[in-house]
Amino acid sequence: MGEPTGRRTAGKNAEKALILLGRNSKVVLKSAFRTKILEEIIMSDITITERQAGDVTILDLDGKVTIGEGSVALRTAIRRVLGEGKNRILLNLGGVGYIDSSGIGELVSSFTAVNKEGGTLKLLNLTQKIQDLLAITKLLTVFDVYEDEAAALASYN
Repeated sequence: MGEPTGRRTAGKNAEKALILLGRNSKVVLKSAFRTKILEEIIMSDITITERQAGDVTILDLDGKVTIGEGSVALRTAIRRVLGEGKNRILLNLGGVGYIDSSGIGELVSSFTAVNKEGGTLKLLNLTQKIQDLLAITKLLTVFDVYEDEAAALASYN
């Protein structure tokens, strides 16, 4: 018995996505009940996992947001989500151990892009280092920041 047609199609789509993202990244498509698909973009410095909570898109970041692949991965993920018409975005930075000036710049750029689309970008689970960095740069006053995911999600209503 052969492989189901849906699996073959998903594999071909993943290969196409791999080509679009470049040779240093890969896309993992996971099927769940009712074929809900989660996309995980994995690059050498950062992993970004997308999940939905109602009409809010949560992007879980794990790794470093630095010049090069880290900030490009964040930009790509945000622009892709906006392109899908999703403009309520919650960035979970709990797994981010380091962010450089390029990463901070990408947070600001993403905030601006989401606002231009009539949406809202909020931050969740800042590490102490990132919180201090945002405080020093006065950006802590720009972003809505939450320590609790439930409170962050409730703030969108």
